[in-house]
Parts: sequence; structure tokens; C-alpha cells
Amino acid sequence: MMENNNFSKKFTNTSLLMGLGIGAVALGSIYFTMKETGIGDTINQIFGGSFWFIVIGFVIFIILLIYILQRWILGSLKPADIPNGLPATATVIKSYQAGMSMRAGANQFYSIVIEVNVTNPQGETWPTKIEQMLPITQVGIFQPGVQFAVKYDPNNKSKVVIDQTKH
Repeated sequence: MMENNNFSKKFTNTSLLMGLGIGAVALGSIYFTMKETGIGDTINQIFGGSFWFIVIGFVIFIILLIYILQRWILGSLKPADIPNGLPATATVIKSYQAGMSMRAGANQFYSIVIEVNVTNPQGETWPTKIEQMLPITQVGIFQPGVQFAVKYDPNNKSKVVIDQTKH
């Protein structure tokens, strides 16, 4: 139901390689420009030779920071799970966008809230809300009256997640 894990790996690895490539080109062009104009010699006289190591280290730090943030954001797109959750069926009462959206590559994701009535196999029914990031292609699926498989925490019935094993 959610994005493919291979997509996440390819997206972040490609982003890292692109960032390193752009950083190398930028540093290379700066270095050769400074070498030809003589500014590099002036910088070496003022700051010493360690200046270039600091600049390169800073650029690598920024690229790695961007890479880690992308991994974190893509990790937040993975659906929640309740490992020991019990199966049930949810019926949509209403759904609406929660206000947050994000783009991951060519995919657009929206945070939606799905208000549901959950019914377990014993016939107990209770209302709750599910908030989840979904691809734009799946936002319209959760219309009033639609039923789908969920898992709930028997110790806290308000904790309900979409059952990913049923899709």
C-alpha cells in the first residue's frame, strides 16, 4: 500500500551521489578560480593550509546532513505497525487532509485523518481516528462507507493502524 522500500534506497543513494558530485564540482571550480587569480595564496597566508580542510569538511558535513534528513523524512513515510495487534475491520465515517504534504521524488504524499468505526471479530465496535501519510493516488480511496482491514492494540483500542499484510 505504501511506497516500495527499494525506491527509498535508490532515491537516497542517488541524492547522496548527486550531492557529492555537485560538491566536488563546486569545490573544484572554486579551487581552480582561486589558483589562477592568486587569491588562494592570499588565503593560505592569512588562514594557513588547514583552511581548505575546514572548507572541504564543512561541505561534506552539509551533504551528509542533507542525506540523513532525507532518510529520516522517507522513514516517516513508512506505515505504522502494531506488531502484536489484533485484526479488525474499519468502516470509514469521514476522511480529511491533516494539513501536511511532502514530495519524495516524483511522488506526492499527504497526511490524512480517517475517522472510522472499528469492529473486532467478537462484534465490539468503537470509533477512533487513524492518521497516516498516504500517496496522492490513495487519498481518495477512504470514502465514507468503505471497509478495510486494520490492527488494533488490545490494551489501547484507540491505537489502530491499517493492516499492511492484507493489501
